[in-house]
Amino acid sequence: MFARKAPSVISTRPPSSKTAVGKGVDSPSSNQQSSGSNNNTSHTTSPALLGQIDATHLQLGTKVWVADAKVLWRIGEVQAIAEDRKSAEVYLPDAVDDQVQTLRMDQLFTFDASHIVDHADVALMNNMHEAPLLNVLRQRFEKDQIYTFTADILLSINPYKSIPLLYDVVGFMKSREEAATATGDGSTSDSSAPPHLFSIAEKAYTGMKGVVSGSGAPQSIIISGESGAGKTEASKYIMKYLATASKHVANIKTTASAAAVHEQIEECVVLSNLILESFGNAKTSRNDNSSRFGKYIQIHYNSEGRMAGVSIRHFLLEKTRLVRPETNERNYHIFYQLLAGLDTLSNSDADRPLLLRNDVWNYTYLTRGDCVEVDGVDDAIEFEQLRRCLEQLGMDSANFQRPMFEVLAAILHLGNVQFESRMTEGGDSRDESTEEEPTRVVFPESDDGVNLEHVAMLLGVDAVEFANKMVTQTTITGRGSILEIKLTPEQAKNAMDAFCKYLYGELFHHVIARINACAKQQTSSGADKKTPKSRTQGGATAPSVAPFIGILDIFGFEVMKRNSLEQLCINFTNETLQQQFNKHVFVLEQERYAREGIAVSPVEFQDNQRCLDLIQKPPLGLLPLLEEQMLLKRKTTDKQLLTIYHGNHLDKHPSYAKPRFECDEFIIRHYAGDVTYDIHDFIAKNTDNLHDDLLDLLRRSSQSFLQAMFSAPAASALGGAATKRGAPSTPTGGQHKRTQSASLTGTTTVSSRFRTQLAELMEVLWSTTPSYIKCIKPNNLKFAGGFACELVRDQLVYSGVLEVVRIRQEGFPIRKIFGVFYELFWPLVIKQFGVAKTRDDAAKIRQACEVIAREWLKDKDLECEAKSTKEDDEAPEGEKGETEPKPTRAPTRQIFAMGRNEVFLRYGQVERLEGALATLRQDSIVILQSKLVRSRLTFKKFHMLRKATVKCQALWRMGVQRATFLKQRISAIFIQASFRGIRLYTLFQKKKRAADVMTRVSRRYVTRCSFLRLVKATRAATEIQRHIRGFMLRTAAERERKMRVRATLKLQSWQRMHAHRRTFLIQRRAAVCLQTKHRVALRRLEAEYMRTAVLRHKLVASSAVPTCSCSIKAHPKSLAFAPSTSAVEG
Repeated sequence: MFARKAPSVISTRPPSSKTAVGKGVDSPSSNQQSSGSNNNTSHTTSPALLGQIDATHLQLGTKVWVADAKVLWRIGEVQAIAEDRKSAEVYLPDAVDDQVQTLRMDQLFTFDASHIVDHADVALMNNMHEAPLLNVLRQRFEKDQIYTFTADILLSINPYKSIPLLYDVVGFMKSREEAATATGDGSTSDSSAPPHLFSIAEKAYTGMKGVVSGSGAPQSIIISGESGAGKTEASKYIMKYLATASKHVANIKTTASAAAVHEQIEECVVLSNLILESFGNAKTSRNDNSSRFGKYIQIHYNSEGRMAGVSIRHFLLEKTRLVRPETNERNYHIFYQLLAGLDTLSNSDADRPLLLRNDVWNYTYLTRGDCVEVDGVDDAIEFEQLRRCLEQLGMDSANFQRPMFEVLAAILHLGNVQFESRMTEGGDSRDESTEEEPTRVVFPESDDGVNLEHVAMLLGVDAVEFANKMVTQTTITGRGSILEIKLTPEQAKNAMDAFCKYLYGELFHHVIARINACAKQQTSSGADKKTPKSRTQGGATAPSVAPFIGILDIFGFEVMKRNSLEQLCINFTNETLQQQFNKHVFVLEQERYAREGIAVSPVEFQDNQRCLDLIQKPPLGLLPLLEEQMLLKRKTTDKQLLTIYHGNHLDKHPSYAKPRFECDEFIIRHYAGDVTYDIHDFIAKNTDNLHDDLLDLLRRSSQSFLQAMFSAPAASALGGAATKRGAPSTPTGGQHKRTQSASLTGTTTVSSRFRTQLAELMEVLWSTTPSYIKCIKPNNLKFAGGFACELVRDQLVYSGVLEVVRIRQEGFPIRKIFGVFYELFWPLVIKQFGVAKTRDDAAKIRQACEVIAREWLKDKDLECEAKSTKEDDEAPEGEKGETEPKPTRAPTRQIFAMGRNEVFLRYGQVERLEGALATLRQDSIVILQSKLVRSRLTFKKFHMLRKATVKCQALWRMGVQRATFLKQRISAIFIQASFRGIRLYTLFQKKKRAADVMTRVSRRYVTRCSFLRLVKATRAATEIQRHIRGFMLRTAAERERKMRVRATLKLQSWQRMHAHRRTFLIQRRAAVCLQTKHRVALRRLEAEYMRTAVLRHKLVASSAVPTCSCSIKAHPKSLAFAPSTSAVEG
């Protein structure tokens, strides 16, 4: 029963073919593939892991590495071993729980004392595997030693902080010069170089200088790593060192004018980096300033080693980001900087206003990722810095910057364009022009003043023709006739996205071309006539003629939560570079064996050609199948494409698989592990089909800036001549002169262009001597000092570093100099060789090492005899150490090999020798105990008895003399004590009186000081109390004053209220009285009216007064104003 099961360890040998010189070896697949993990990778345990313990030689007390779920690895000590040697009891002192665990043998890994030593080159460790590699990297990282060598490969861990004096170029060069002086011959070796970026740059510079003399080759420094690992910064510091080294040569060998030209070149390199960051960098989920393109910077040199020019070559620009950025990611920086700096642009060109807004959310291309800002970055300041850099490189505002901003503005406006169908749902047309234009272009209403005419004006093309080309496409039929096809809204939108991607890609290429032209212009006056000219052949530069150093800054292996076409292209690039990396490392191993005169059996290395064929090999490769669907104009959906993939590769190709559950995903087994890709948007992202009509329209632009972009044939990303998309001809007389093949070749996809650029890149790299820098991201939080072991381990796997360890394990990874090897294991040959004499004789040391290896590394089933050459055997004794042995072929699997200066051992052989040494010592101890110890003990007892007798006699004589001496001594002591007592008593009395005086004085002083402190404290307390009482009284008075003011105001308000109320009551009573009197008078008048009416009635009845009726006709209410009349009538 196991106490706790250790986690599975990442395998550095996924199932793939292995390649060796002269033969191919197929290894059985032992990995169980799985999928569905959060990071879409699966690492399984391989039967033959690096550094696995050898159970047959395991002993008690041996220290081992144990896999741990929390910290990946812990150091333990074997306390007990099972009888069947299948498990062991291990004590883990650093474990929080279960310090004693019972583990299987396959969970234990070898530990060596060199594993806890701070190695600048981890290749010097014995039995190196994943555990000691991570341990050394972590220890060095905690001490701010972020650079570590793994043989010739430099590991760089991003510290996320500034380390003082780490990049002091002058100090580094001075230390290297001192090291060269110390050697005596003025040269420095690569082994003495400290792990640093400058060491790689120095090695490349030294190798480059040998090109002219024929002893060197052009150099390439390949910097790779995950986004945020520090690749761009590493390339900057390397260029800084190369510029300083060249400047040092320039100051010694050239005039002041040449030194000025050199400074101009250095300035051009620095400014170009800032410009390319704006156009080629974007915020991603892992890095706020991620390079979304690869760049290969070539620094050219003349015959004297001075910098003679700089050229920048780009490749693999992620143009799909322009139209479809991922969630929580931004588009390229330049668009946000342009909108943030609109206020700083002059409006002198009123004929072509940009009509842009500061609000980023108005533009579709910039908001699809739902992220428009970067923390701690001011886009307006970055825009001002960009414009200054352009000005310093000769790209003025009027002739370059303003037209460039117009192109960027046109791209933003076109991103907002919408395409609508003119057909109704029932198929009826809305107007008479439906048959000619089934799709129309619509601009959003929010874009004030922006229309198709304005965008056409920014691009310098005809608006009507531009509108027509956006919704139609001209193709060639089988008989050569021209057919105009009406595009659907979806097709038109895809064509417009392709148009914008193409336009931005050409703009990016044009900017780099202008930078290169600027660098060439600055160096033309100081060019060296003796500098070899570089020639081109087939579109690729032949770099073996001219000396240069290339710096490749490329993105590393990417595994996201959702992997799409971009990740497939990036990982395919890393697969290709990994193959080149593996072959290069293999060649370095073979060269070292050749230098030591060792002929070994072919060393197998991981060949990922199967995975490369799965992705790129036509006709059934993943990318060729994707391109085929678009080349043949098939309306294939993403799910149908996935079905094609499954039908051609599932259960047929070892590097292809699908998830366990049904979904729209597929799995590729890369060298770094399994990666799951989501098929969604594969076809849309691969669309780069800009039809010839729009391209012809751009070529006929009236803007000089666009004419300069499209006039000359476009060079390929890595140099050489290449035609534009299908090389469409310019229409003449309103007719298009094309061929059927031209229309087919005009269908260019992202993947096809990507594969072409990658092939050109690899052609350049294979012609140079590469140096590798693997940048590692220590944590995902960008926290200084944080070291996530699991994250670092995964990056070591992705970068192929553990594969280098495996290649070394397949060969002879343990290398010991003869002297060191002899000092470790000389007891094994103590009988044949003397210790003191042999240490001073190099020839005897080599012979002793050979005897140790031959005699103590025997095996029952496998024996290896490493023989010296006949020349070495026949040479005189004094010359044997100087004679180089010839390579000798050994059996298929050598255990050891004797080189010219070193002993080469395979993994596990040091443990065998240590075990033999321990056994020899144990046997020697037994012999000493059985034969020598007993006689020695008897002889020792006799000597002890004799010594005891002599000692007893001496003690008796000593006792007699001692008694006499003690009596005399006691008397003398009594006399001395009496005298000293009197003298000390007198002195004591004096000191006592003095002490009493000092005590009185000190007490008086202390009392006085205490009294003064009390007086001061009393005064201070009184003063404080006075201030406090004053403050309290002032506060109370102020409070009382405020209360009185409030009370007075309140009383005044009450008084005014009562006065108004009394006035109101008086007025109300007066009004009521008036109303009452009015009503009384009214009733009185009504009564009078009634009486008058009665009287009139009587008069009429009697007819006594016929003339009086006319005088009484007024309304009763009108009588109220004439009371005298009614009274007269009455």
